[in-house]
Amino acid sequence: MERQMRFIKKLAAGLAGTGIVAGAVVTSANPALASNETRAGCPSGYVCLYNTTSYDSGILAKWSSSGAHNLSNVYNDHVIYNNQTDNWIFKVCTGYNGAGCGAAYPQDTAWVLNFTPINSVYVGPS
Repeated sequence: MERQMRFIKKLAAGLAGTGIVAGAVVTSANPALASNETRAGCPSGYVCLYNTTSYDSGILAKWSSSGAHNLSNVYNDHVIYNNQTDNWIFKVCTGYNGAGCGAAYPQDTAWVLNFTPINSVYVGPS
């Protein structure tokens, strides 16, 4: 697990410097262990948005409830990690209140995304 987290940190840092908008990393190879513990500071059952492209930057926001969660003044690249349970997903949306959502991001994955055009994050069942 520690090795996976080091890899994710390196990947996130590398993607931030290349201008790549998104990158995915599955953080749990064993579904039996999926999302049952705090990882990278993100509690089980949450989607966590970090301050930058590094887990070490701390968590800017985290959500566990189903629905759209509006953002304010979130720009540039950030890591977003889905440590949800029960196969819940998240979607990033260009509009407020969950309008204009894109693809679903599965449980147990971390992504580096450009949040400049994003105004809300939807969290819920797949």
